[in-house]
Amino acid sequence: DEEEGLVDPIIKFLKGKVKDENPNTEIIALEVLDKCMVEIGYVCQHKAKRKILPRVIKMANPKKQYPSRVQDTAKKMIWRWADLYGGEDPQLLGYMTAYEELRAWGLFKDEEEHS
Repeated sequence: DEEEGLVDPIIKFLKGKVKDENPNTEIIALEVLDKCMVEIGYVCQHKAKRKILPRVIKMANPKKQYPSRVQDTAKKMIWRWADLYGGEDPQLLGYMTAYEELRAWGLFKDEEEHS
């Protein structure tokens, strides 16, 4: 796919930035990733789920040593992605699974639950 070929370098670049040592870079990378997922669509959503979502889950984990603003941003993105993409497409259910994992850690209150 031509679209897939265009998305691969974007995902690779953003994955590197999400793993950056600088918290500001990590947060900006998550925000840019979110924008790409909205603007580019399914191919980007699917590749981000496979290649970046596991890292974002780690970033949201309160037992890991990430600054609270990075953890908060990761948590916010997982909540948003579960809301936007975690519903009907079986290929994207990983977003809802990530949300459920964070919920099991106690990171979401009852009013933040997805239905």
